[in-house]
Amino acid sequence: MIPRDFLDDLISRTDIVTVIGSHLELKKKGSNFSALCPFHSEKTPSFTVNAHKQFYHCFGCGASGDAVKFLMDYCGLSFTQVLSDLAKQHGMTVPNESQIQSTDFKEKNLVRSKLKQILITAARFYQKNLKENQKAVAYLKSRGISGKTALRFHLGVSLRGWSELRSVFHDDYDFKSLIDSGLVIQSESKSSVKYDRFRNRLMFPIFNISGEVIGFGARSFGDEQPKYLNSPETEIFSKGKELYGIFEAKGYINKAKEVIVVEGYMDVIGLYENGVKNTVATLGTSFTKVQFSTLSRIAETIVFMFDGDAAGKKAARRALNVILPELKSLIKVDFVFLPTGNDPDNYIRSQGLDAMNLLLKQAMPLSEFLFDLASKQLNQNIVEGRTKIVSNLQEFLKVMHEGILKNQIILEAVKRFDFSAEVLNNDYTKFNYSHQKKLPSESKKLFSRKLIPLNVRIFKIFIRFPVLLREIDDLLSEIEASKYPIFSDIQKNAIIILLNNSDFSKNSKHNLAKIKEAIKKTDYIDDDAIHLLKKGCDDDSTIDDMPDYGYNSAKEDVKYILKRLLINCLESQASQIIKNGESFDKLSEVRNKISNLTGNKL
Repeated sequence: MIPRDFLDDLISRTDIVTVIGSHLELKKKGSNFSALCPFHSEKTPSFTVNAHKQFYHCFGCGASGDAVKFLMDYCGLSFTQVLSDLAKQHGMTVPNESQIQSTDFKEKNLVRSKLKQILITAARFYQKNLKENQKAVAYLKSRGISGKTALRFHLGVSLRGWSELRSVFHDDYDFKSLIDSGLVIQSESKSSVKYDRFRNRLMFPIFNISGEVIGFGARSFGDEQPKYLNSPETEIFSKGKELYGIFEAKGYINKAKEVIVVEGYMDVIGLYENGVKNTVATLGTSFTKVQFSTLSRIAETIVFMFDGDAAGKKAARRALNVILPELKSLIKVDFVFLPTGNDPDNYIRSQGLDAMNLLLKQAMPLSEFLFDLASKQLNQNIVEGRTKIVSNLQEFLKVMHEGILKNQIILEAVKRFDFSAEVLNNDYTKFNYSHQKKLPSESKKLFSRKLIPLNVRIFKIFIRFPVLLREIDDLLSEIEASKYPIFSDIQKNAIIILLNNSDFSKNSKHNLAKIKEAIKKTDYIDDDAIHLLKKGCDDDSTIDDMPDYGYNSAKEDVKYILKRLLINCLESQASQIIKNGESFDKLSEVRNKISNLTGNKL
């Protein structure tokens, strides 16, 4: 029998959307995903995947279960085979029968069970001490913490003596298991001397998501150092895998579909006391990908709350570095930076719940934080500044998964910092080329996807919204571009083909299908124009998968692209003027035109 601890750990690392999405074509439907059921024949999708509860259910045939059950039924694998495959994906090894039956394995499980029993016994002892410790009660009252909240988090007190736990564990105090639990320390100079790790401190039991005590955090009442002290790494406790408050908060997180990540135990408790109950804290370490995976399974939005000082920004940057390689479009990530000198606990106590909710409402999206980091203290009005911004953006983009979120960040970056998509694309392609030989085949496919050049992007829009071709003269006149060769002969021929084969419907999918059919049926002399249109017909998630992308959005994008194409044309003209040694006045005229178009950003 495979140990429960191993199963819980493996399932906690497995995302059902990723598992099922690798076999079925899932489509977002509200907060869930849907697909045609693979277990019975149907024309209308009734198969639903719930990412946050990590289960699937078919309303047609009743099939349901978790990721393991799906793989067993869909792939025809045994329970053991599924566990083995999933374990390999996460760098784990399923214990085999001989290992399970081995003395070492059994002893290891006994040790884990023993440690959990020791920790829960200690937690009860510490909690009992709190009621009788006026110093601790006064401290909690000074922090605005009620008895009800202290009880909810099972707060306690470790007494001042060096071996107070001996009164609880008696002769067992000298056993190795007390040392292994992290509660007792053995003297380095005298092996016979042992003493309590936690003395004269407010105690915070740390529960895993299943509600088992796995460790402790402890805070001094005064100026004793260190102010905070945690359990050491043990057989059942790893700071990088756990989150303080997750057991107490998981019900509120499921309800709000949002979790707030802070840095301290008292921040979690103070926010809970004042009405913000969907909060967890890291355990004195930087945020990890295991913690991100845990939170991604139970929340749609993850909000990181940091102090607004340099240390807070640095911690946020570290969190961003962890998140980007793991981030999927399903999860929204925001950042809140508190006014300098505040932490979440004292801010909500001094300013109140409404002020805290306002900060949460005004949280900085991940994309904004990314842009801020990429452009901080850089002058985008000069070439060197823009070059550095591009370089900084590439560092973020190269680790992100392909998808709608990444595409939208790229499009917004191009607009915001006013460089062409080709510039970003060229740098991205260089990165891809230099790394491809080191990557497995799946990653090569991922990195081979390039950003869409402007000349292709505009035809993607024209194909789906051909009515904009009727407005092209007006749009060119708006930016005084009518006399410039914005479009090449190939592009002009492509426009003619579109005009001759469009019925100018408002339905973008209908227009796309019509042009695809026209290209198949008709022979055209200009193969290059047809090739351009074929590229324009390729799927584009930034248009086709965006429900709010309609005529107005398309028109704004076309206006931007036309302006960008004009700037490129003028840049080429300026280069030619310099090359030909023509008059400085003519060069100034072109540069002024560029400056007017870009708002003096070039």
